Amino acid sequence: MTHRRLVVPALLLLVLGLSACAGGPPLSLGGGYESCGSEIYEPVTFGDVARASAAGTVVMESIELEGAEGLALREVYLVPIQNQVSLGADAFPPAAEFWDRRVAVPGTAISPGEEVTVLFVVEAVGGGDPHGSEGYTARYSIDGRPYETTSSARFRLAPDCGAEDKDGP
Repeated sequence: MTHRRLVVPALLLLVLGLSACAGGPPLSLGGGYESCGSEIYEPVTFGDVARASAAGTVVMESIELEGAEGLALREVYLVPIQNQVSLGADAFPPAAEFWDRRVAVPGTAISPGEEVTVLFVVEAVGGGDPHGSEGYTARYSIDGRPYETTSSARFRLAPDCGAEDKDGP
């Protein structure tokens, strides 16, 4: 009898824990797209949106490019969304009303349900092609518990971005 009393609560906790995981990561990142900038001789910004779930306040630790080849991450910031989002490729620095709101990634708290722009400052390095990344990874914690979420959003620098956009993939 004692074992049954322990098994039922243990099973209930397991089911509740698994259902919480099924809702996705505590921090959602954009993904499944490629953004291209044609300025390969100057720094460029790329933006993406991150959204904290209702799991708790997300405390950011770091954001890094994944699979970067010929592309260096110079800076990365979080920008609170206030009527303006910077998505895709843009000049560096972006408009002052956006740039002036940037905050450092480490230690920044994102409240449940809040969205922020993840702003990357990148630059082509080395000669030739490619200049790109295969995604990015955000490391963060909620109540001291570490998490990691990876986005499949790809960033690329190439002088012929416009031609590829018109002709399709």
